[in-house]
Amino acid sequence: IHQFSPDIWKQHIIDDVESKPNSKFHLPTQNQKKIISDNADIIIGKDIVDFACNWGSYSLAAWEIGASSVVGFDIREENLEIAEAFKKFLKVPASKIKFVKSDIHDYEKITDLCTNKHTALIPGVMYHVHDHYQILLAVAKAKIANIIIETCESKEIMDTEEPLIWWRTEKTFELISGWSDGYSTIPVGYPNFSWFKLITKQLGYELTSNTTRETYISKHAPAKFTQVRSVYVFKRIV
Repeated sequence: IHQFSPDIWKQHIIDDVESKPNSKFHLPTQNQKKIISDNADIIIGKDIVDFACNWGSYSLAAWEIGASSVVGFDIREENLEIAEAFKKFLKVPASKIKFVKSDIHDYEKITDLCTNKHTALIPGVMYHVHDHYQILLAVAKAKIANIIIETCESKEIMDTEEPLIWWRTEKTFELISGWSDGYSTIPVGYPNFSWFKLITKQLGYELTSNTTRETYISKHAPAKFTQVRSVYVFKRIV
């Protein structure tokens, strides 16, 4: 399936969702639901923005537990079409979830999308980018009340108190930027916990929760390394 073109892959998923009530593609997953339910106090009745929303899984999970509204954005049109298919399948009212096309590297647009929102969901994003600080700065400029970051760290640097970013290269077709020639690579970084805590403090946020979910061996890097998947929650204090 992964060798299909984006359009064929997209249609395969949409057809599966619409024709099979027990489709393996149905979202959100139990892990995604748990992240949302663990933070219900900053989701229920709140306006949410979902970064690089992919197929809309976190947006849907937020809606399911009672978010007032959700805006999910992604640069890839095929992802947004799949997200709309899930939204239709689950009979989500149009006013509750809106999926829009936007680039996570468009910092002014990020600030605009976060304005008047209560919680930013940033899942599975911060280890696919190189401009971590600029993204968080754009969020902070909107004075959003809470930030939930689900991310991966390199185990080799996660326990150090020194704020560090572990760098590697990633093929462009793996990235969330929407641009790909299938061959090029660019550097992406894995900030450790100390880095997130330092930078968010400088931006006016404090850590309220830190949960480690799982440890596994990355299969994507040129050299295998151990990743730790964690969830950090930050609250605005200024």
